[in-house]
Parts: sequence; C-alpha cells; structure tokens
Amino acid sequence: MKKGLIVLILLLCSCSPGLPKPTVTPPPTIEPEEYAVYAALIRQNPIGYDLGSYFLVREQAVSGGDMAERALKEAKSVPSGLADSYRSRNAASYTLSPDLDVEQDYSLMPQEEFEKLFLQPKSQWTDFETEYPGASGFVAFSRVGFNASEDKALAEMGYRCGDLCGAGGLYVLAKEDGNWKVEEELQVWQS
Repeated sequence: MKKGLIVLILLLCSCSPGLPKPTVTPPPTIEPEEYAVYAALIRQNPIGYDLGSYFLVREQAVSGGDMAERALKEAKSVPSGLADSYRSRNAASYTLSPDLDVEQDYSLMPQEEFEKLFLQPKSQWTDFETEYPGASGFVAFSRVGFNASEDKALAEMGYRCGDLCGAGGLYVLAKEDGNWKVEEELQVWQS
C-alpha cells in the first residue's frame, strides 16, 4: 500500500477504539463558529498547498483518530477542556452545510461520492478528476473543539490533491479581535 494512501486512510478515519471517552456532550449540529474556524483555516492555509480557485469539501466532518489523539497526548499546551470538547465533538460524524465564507468556489462532496471515489478497490484520482473537472482536490475537516470562553479552538484540516499529493494537521487557533488565527500546529502530515 502506498504511503500517501495509508496517510489518507488514517486522516479520514472517523472512528478509533483507542480514543478516550468524551466527557462533554457535543451540540447536535455544526455551529456557525465552527464554520468561522474552517474559513480561517482555508484563508490562512497552514498546510501550504495552493487550493486553487475551486475545490471540494468533504461533507462529513471526521477526525484523524489515533494520530490526533497521539498529538493531543504529546502536546502539553492544550488545556484539558479544549481537548475534551474536541474529542466529544468528534465522537461521531456530522454533515457540513455549504456555509463557508471563503473567496474560492467550492462544492460539498457527499459521503456516498467520497466512498465511491476513494474507498473502492479500483478507485483512482482520475475518477475524481472526471467527476469534478477543474477542482484542485478536496479538503476534509474535523469538528472544532472550543474552550469554555470560546477564544481557543482545536481542529483538523486535511487537503488531498492526488495519490501522493496532500497535507494537513491538527491546529490550535485563537480568536483575536473577532477573527480566528492559527496559533500552533500540533501535528502535521504531508504526502
């Protein structure tokens, strides 16, 4: 199995039996402030890849599972309340809405389409390119965890643009003057 595919599987896995049990009940839907964090991640682009003028966003918000948990355990700077909020919100998959305030054009990629294109044995990036001509690739997000005062956020962002093309990570953001800014990279990957 190719290294990039292994990373993709790990990044996009939404369940992992080894994760600690969440201690906070997540909201039943993705809140507007989470979309503000997603938009900030796209605008600031901590992954460093050119997302182009058009890309897809995976409709299901999913966590990187064990990789994210290892990063959280190693990071001494993440308060337990922020980590707990992140864990609870990522205990299940949630469906995103087209509510991103970004300059680029984007479309949501339904879960069924994602599975057809990337989880079938004969799936290839050529199928993605045929289905979504002009799209540079796709972005995937986790749910966003917040601290109690909602001025710190924790989220994953990944971007895939080919079999061995992509990057992502787990990021801490801080809200300054009403805007979210990436403050720290806890874990990064690249293929």
